[in-house]
Amino acid sequence: MSNLERFFFNNTLLDGPLPRAYGKWTKIKELQLGSNRLSGSLPVGWFGMTNLEFLYLDDNRFIGTLPSEFRSWAKVFDLRLNRNLLSGSLPVEWSELSALEIFYLGENRLNGTLPSGYSNWSKIRDFRLQENQLEGTLPSEFGRMIDLEDFNLELNRLSGSLPPEFGDWIKITDLRVYGNNLNGSLPSDWSSMTRLEFFYFNQNQITGTLPVQWGRMTSLFTFFGFDNLLEGTLPSLFSQLSNLASVALAINSLTGSIPEQWGNLKDLQLFLLADNRLTGSLPVSISNWTDLWWLGLDTNEMSGTLPSELYVLTNLEVFTISDNGFSGALPESWSSLSNLEVFNLELNRLSGSLPPEFGDWIKITDLRVYGNNLNGSLPSDWSSMTRLEFFYFNQNQITGTLPVQWGRMTSLFTFFGFDNLLEGTLPSLFSQLSNLASVALAINSLTGSIPEQWGNLKDLQLFLLADNRLTGSLPVSISNWTDLWWLGLDTNEMSGTLPSELYVLTNLEVFTISDNGFSGALPESWSSLSNLEVFNLELNRLS
Repeated sequence: MSNLERFFFNNTLLDGPLPRAYGKWTKIKELQLGSNRLSGSLPVGWFGMTNLEFLYLDDNRFIGTLPSEFRSWAKVFDLRLNRNLLSGSLPVEWSELSALEIFYLGENRLNGTLPSGYSNWSKIRDFRLQENQLEGTLPSEFGRMIDLEDFNLELNRLSGSLPPEFGDWIKITDLRVYGNNLNGSLPSDWSSMTRLEFFYFNQNQITGTLPVQWGRMTSLFTFFGFDNLLEGTLPSLFSQLSNLASVALAINSLTGSIPEQWGNLKDLQLFLLADNRLTGSLPVSISNWTDLWWLGLDTNEMSGTLPSELYVLTNLEVFTISDNGFSGALPESWSSLSNLEVFNLELNRLSGSLPPEFGDWIKITDLRVYGNNLNGSLPSDWSSMTRLEFFYFNQNQITGTLPVQWGRMTSLFTFFGFDNLLEGTLPSLFSQLSNLASVALAINSLTGSIPEQWGNLKDLQLFLLADNRLTGSLPVSISNWTDLWWLGLDTNEMSGTLPSELYVLTNLEVFTISDNGFSGALPESWSSLSNLEVFNLELNRLS
């Protein structure tokens, strides 16, 4: 087989080490053994394959270091060793592989620094070393790799700044350096990367502002820079990035308002700027973002009323603007956002009632409006939210009763409505909420007894109805709540004896029924509640 030029055995379940004898295939041009179970080290003896152009050994189980002897592969232009267990440093000698166009060594265990000599790879188009343990800085000499289209060093341990010299990469389309320890500012010189489509620099320590000049990078499609130390305002000139679909700049220190001009970014699908210091209101112009499916602006300093014009964003699935200073009412027109799955406006200054029209949100799974000044009653029309799992409306001024119709919301898992002005009884039909795990309705004015039927809520883990006006006894049926860890019924008007049957609630950690009218003896059977950490029965009539 000494005259063999091509050898293809990808994805054929080959295992064991690579034969050293293959090193005698001096005419081999293409060797593909990817996606197998091959193991062992890379044979040094393969340096004799001096006509090799393609080598695919990706997705195997190779260990050991990269042989410096492979410097002899002067014709190789496609080298793929990604997804193995290779270790050690990148050989400086490989700087001589000047024909390389594609270099894949990602998802290994390589360490050490990036050899500046690799800048000799003047034909390199695709350079990938992601998910290794590389350290040191990005060599400024790499700026000479002017044919680069893809550059991926994400998830390493690189430090230092982003070299301005990389601005010479005028053909680059995909650049990923996220998940390192890079610092310094974003180079304005990179504005010449006018073909760049995907840029990921998130999870570093990048400082400074967003360069105004980057408004020229009109091919940008994805721009991820979250979890850095960016500051300053959002440049209005970014409104020229007409192809932009995804912006994620959360967890920085950006200030100022969202420029009205950004409404021109009509292809936006994802806009995440949570955990910054943004001010101002929600611009009406973002109603142009009709392809948007995720809008996240939580934990900023924004204010003003909520624009009714956003009713046109009918593709929205996730809409979160919690922990700001928004005020005024919830726009009824937003009932058109029928694809919403997550809606979070908690910790604002919103007032007014919960619009019955929101009952059209039949896909909603997570709805949070707690910590506002909302009033009015709970709309019975919301019973159509049959996919709702998490509902937090606590710490408002909600009045009225718990709608009987909500017994149809059978996906409910968490139901938090404490610290409101609710009254009336606990609907027996809520016993149909078979997925319910957490109920917190403390600090209201609820009356009547705990329905016996609620014993059917067998997945309950937390049940807090303290500080109400509940009467009646502890139902024996709650002994079905065997997953319960917190039972809190303090400061009500309950009475009767304590059911010995509750001895089965062995997961209970907190059991507080103080300030009621319970009487009789403490059941000896409760000795089985061996996980109890807090037990409070003070201010009762126990004997």
